Amino acid sequence: MSHDKEQKDTHNIPFDEGEKEDFSFLQETIKKESKKKTIFMQSLKIGIFGFLFGICFCLGFFALKPWASKQFQEEPEQVSIPEDEKPKTKELSPCDLQVVAPLELNADNFNQMMESIYNIAKQASRSIVSVESVYEKEEKQSVKATGLIVADQSQELLILCGNLVCPDATSWKVTFSDNRTYIASLKKQDKISGLAVFSIPRHNIQKETWDYLEVASLGNSNFVTKGEFVMALGNLYDNSEGVGYGVISSNEQYEVRTDRRYDVIATDISATASGTGVIFNLGGDVIGMIDPRIVKDTDATFAKAIAISDLKSTIEFLVNGESVPCVGITGATVDSKVADQEDMPPGVYVTQVQPDSPAMSAGIQSGDIIYEIAGVPVTELQSYERVVYSCKKDQVITAKGKRLGADGYVNISFTITIGSNE
Repeated sequence: MSHDKEQKDTHNIPFDEGEKEDFSFLQETIKKESKKKTIFMQSLKIGIFGFLFGICFCLGFFALKPWASKQFQEEPEQVSIPEDEKPKTKELSPCDLQVVAPLELNADNFNQMMESIYNIAKQASRSIVSVESVYEKEEKQSVKATGLIVADQSQELLILCGNLVCPDATSWKVTFSDNRTYIASLKKQDKISGLAVFSIPRHNIQKETWDYLEVASLGNSNFVTKGEFVMALGNLYDNSEGVGYGVISSNEQYEVRTDRRYDVIATDISATASGTGVIFNLGGDVIGMIDPRIVKDTDATFAKAIAISDLKSTIEFLVNGESVPCVGITGATVDSKVADQEDMPPGVYVTQVQPDSPAMSAGIQSGDIIYEIAGVPVTELQSYERVVYSCKKDQVITAKGKRLGADGYVNISFTITIGSNE
């Protein structure tokens, strides 16, 4: 029994202080080594997961970038095209005349001059594109026309082109001067001017094309003169890269269409009957859009263009996706001289009313003379056009006019709901 007690007391004997300290030191040392290893492994895991997350984030970003661009893109910028001033006639005094020494022309400086003109044309060609219609039925032949880069908005690049390519097409191919082709959609068209604007999403265009293209500079066609040297670029000869040089042969012609009057720039540059293109001056500015639908008064086929200054208001509507306002009359100016000779009131003489137009619905007839519209007096076709352009589609306005009756002209008024011709 004393032996058992001795053994029991032996179990209760505490460790020597030195032994306890040695053991505690050993235990503490093992703990620290284990903690460092754990921190290292955790850091390694965090680093690996962070690296993998970064790769996944980058891949996801580039994969979702096109979608995000469409969903969260900014509102398109409003395009504003200021009207050009009209030329003012000025009588020259003897002081205005200067004597210029004649320039001696030889083969060398002629070649230099032509090379300089070619460089201007080459720079201008950066704003020229070819627009081709695409149809669902493959057997239908596509139509090509010359297009012009007129605006670069925050969301899209906008192309101006004749609407010859529009009927029945489902989409359009636009080929730039770097020979790259992109799919475009119709933004807006106006059948009266015969113009349409197509859009290409900005994010779809490659950097190489952006570096090469250039937005066209729209010049002032009010100051063009006969004999002025000009260039024609585009699909002039059934070739989208055609270039022609010549002079303005006439700037006195004009084209009357519904609600509008366009000045016509005639040149001595040859073109096919269906040729389309753009007229540039030597400053590289656009002064006219070649339109094969302009009435031809001769058998010879020369490029004729609608003056760009007369198209700017229409272009501004189209590039902003807005309808071009329309009333629906074809008219002629009755100025004070004609009014006195024919015993007629001055204003706009209605020669024709378009079927199913706002003018027909309002009761306007051929032979009526409009002298006020939307509260603004109109004395000529151009002032009438400016007032119509200041309105919006579906806006209700009042027009005042005169109609010839048994006892002479009597006053008449019309309530017109502005329409469009798309």
